[in-house]
Amino acid sequence: MLLFEILFKIFSFTCSLSLVFLVEDSSTLCFFQLYWRNMHQLISLKAPMFFLLFSFIFLQAGIPDKKRGKSAKVSWDYIVPVKFPSSINKSSGVEAGKLPAHLLTDIKPYGKLHFRAADAWHAMRAAAKADGVKLKPTSAGDCYRSYSSQRSAFLTRFQLEPITNAVTRHFEGKIWYLKPGFAPLASPGTSNHNWGLAVDIFNASEQSRIRWLIDNVERFGWSWELVPAEPWHIRYVCGDDVPQEVQDWIAANPTLASEPPESEESHSLNLDNH
Repeated sequence: MLLFEILFKIFSFTCSLSLVFLVEDSSTLCFFQLYWRNMHQLISLKAPMFFLLFSFIFLQAGIPDKKRGKSAKVSWDYIVPVKFPSSINKSSGVEAGKLPAHLLTDIKPYGKLHFRAADAWHAMRAAAKADGVKLKPTSAGDCYRSYSSQRSAFLTRFQLEPITNAVTRHFEGKIWYLKPGFAPLASPGTSNHNWGLAVDIFNASEQSRIRWLIDNVERFGWSWELVPAEPWHIRYVCGDDVPQEVQDWIAANPTLASEPPESEESHSLNLDNH
């Protein structure tokens, strides 16, 4: 049995080295991590045949489709700058976290977004549902956030007393330090959530969900911001240049689409741009 254990460890080390070059997204990493943890348990149980079968299934499932000769996917590190809709650009006079009600639209199943982002969200959510994938925000507060709610959350997570090696933020002319055990948060007024353009997706790293997002976010005008640290955090980046997929959804669901404010009617859909 000792010989089996040695051979398995050599095999595992070889696979580990190979996966360094294959891992391109967090979903693959999740598979690899699960494989690695269970590998040690199976060796300790001296179950060689089951271990080999387990390894084959997990390694095959964890390798991205394009490594197996299938169609290429949108790159996991798809990050592009945000293009602001004209209703909230610098000349609009609107402040982050203080969007007027007529620029916000309720989204399903909860929360609010800028009306351009809301249409893009609903179009993407409908497409995902048709493919058997459920998309929803982690909470209503992980869509549009008012300045006051962002400030309240920020003050809960950060402190002025210095903490060695802590994540820092600048706010009100001071340096703030992230408290141990808390996730980082943007300073009030600097988050795309404050503009109604960002959504944090519930359980985004789940295998089928992350693969669907990798394939489709670009089609609906969304992009990641921090990769691979925040696979859940996406933001609408197309401004008033509504993507074709979203235009098609609006045309098919006119009663569900957002009603642009009167000042936005001249920009509505920008059909000539696509």
